[in-house]
Amino acid sequence: MRIDTRLEARLGVAVLVTLLALVAGCTMVGGGSGGSGAGSAGGGLDAGGGSARDTLDGTAWIVTRLHGARPETPSSPAPTMRFEHGRVAGSDGCNRYSAGYRSAGDSFGLLGNMVGTKRMCPDEQMRTARAFTAALNDARALRHEGGRLLLLDGSGAPVMTLARDSQELANTRWRVTGYNNGRQAVVSTISGTELTMDFGADGRVSGSAGCNDFTAGYRQDGDRLSITAPASTRRACARPEGVMAQEASFLGALAMVDRTRIEGGQLELRSAGGELAVTLERVDAR
Repeated sequence: MRIDTRLEARLGVAVLVTLLALVAGCTMVGGGSGGSGAGSAGGGLDAGGGSARDTLDGTAWIVTRLHGARPETPSSPAPTMRFEHGRVAGSDGCNRYSAGYRSAGDSFGLLGNMVGTKRMCPDEQMRTARAFTAALNDARALRHEGGRLLLLDGSGAPVMTLARDSQELANTRWRVTGYNNGRQAVVSTISGTELTMDFGADGRVSGSAGCNDFTAGYRQDGDRLSITAPASTRRACARPEGVMAQEASFLGALAMVDRTRIEGGQLELRSAGGELAVTLERVDAR
């Protein structure tokens, strides 16, 4: 009996496809020379075989302890850390800094060198800044523990402990340090005046605009913040010079606000385009 040549060809192709599939399956199981096994240091895989998650992205922290430093409690202002899109930035207690970082599961480390400003500060702040920088460069792992973050060195010993830097405005009070004057500049408040903002839990913000008191509604959703048109008292102040123009500019700057960021004892209110509207420092919690 003769086998049809077309059938013979189809059978040959089917056998070839099956053999190729078996070979490919063996290659996938072995991982290949460029693959990564689960749990390997460079693989970025968790025990379940999925990508280990960066648990730091989108979080902000304040350093509460520098292990091994003298003293271990940081000077004020304490160093801060904010993790966003593969970079960590903040204050070392004196200067601003920024660096790339990697974090997957419980692994952590800086990528490249830290960059930052270079101003001089009082000795106590400089000691804290040096201890923080050394600890951050030594960090090789992390651990979340009771709402705190611990960064660990290569031996597993803690080098610093951090607490969450709450971004919630409700029940906080602030003193204005600068405002957008409407001419693409952020200027300091006039000496002898005090501008304040008191964020209530009821969605109302009130305070002093320098001469008159004001009140407005506000709504916060994560880092988004909207403030309604403020109502104010109607006093006229002659001193110090420029106080009424300052008040008008400050209240006008509130209309720009779309974003908020708290870092340590500092608050920034920005426009949707990232332009600074108001800068403030924390007074105390109510």
